[in-house]
Amino acid sequence: TFTGALDVSTTSSFDGGAVGIDGAATFTGVATVEDVTVTASNSITASAGMILGHASAILKVDNASAVTISGTIEGETSAGAEGKLDVANTALATFSGALGGSDAAAQLKEIDVNNNASATFSSTVDAATITVEGTATFTGVATGTTIDLNGGDAHFTAALTETASASSSINIDATSRATFNFGHATAGSSNIIDTVTTAAAGVIELT
Repeated sequence: TFTGALDVSTTSSFDGGAVGIDGAATFTGVATVEDVTVTASNSITASAGMILGHASAILKVDNASAVTISGTIEGETSAGAEGKLDVANTALATFSGALGGSDAAAQLKEIDVNNNASATFSSTVDAATITVEGTATFTGVATGTTIDLNGGDAHFTAALTETASASSSINIDATSRATFNFGHATAGSSNIIDTVTTAAAGVIELT
């Protein structure tokens, strides 16, 4: 566990066991997370990006005060099969960089905003599974195959669209709400999801 500020000027790699980063962290070179959970409680600046390069690679964000995570975060070689972003905080985390979208292989396996957690995604998001149990705002285009709202509140201010060549779905349970305030008259630039499933008390808002 790194309890103070962490400043790495070259490339870095985390693998095996568990890693805790309690202070603000700056990675000037590419930061790679392999078969390990890296738990960050403070802001992260990843100038050259972060790669979650293993099926068991997890970046867990558990901040107790507002933080910003900047820089791209993506998988490495297998689309939708590497890398989980796990948001389990008690204060807002803002992700300012693109997540999982530089090419098809970079798609993340999962983004999970846990119960009572909150996140704002200010750039594009691309993950095979997007789960919202807390509160999440997506201000860039969000791409996924399975979007699950389990007691969550998800707000999409840009398009929600499916992974290329995949059958997609959004599932909204009885205690969830999905708000869309993006629309477009051209089908090619509008929201594209194959199947929408809503429980009787689930809410879809179009604003």
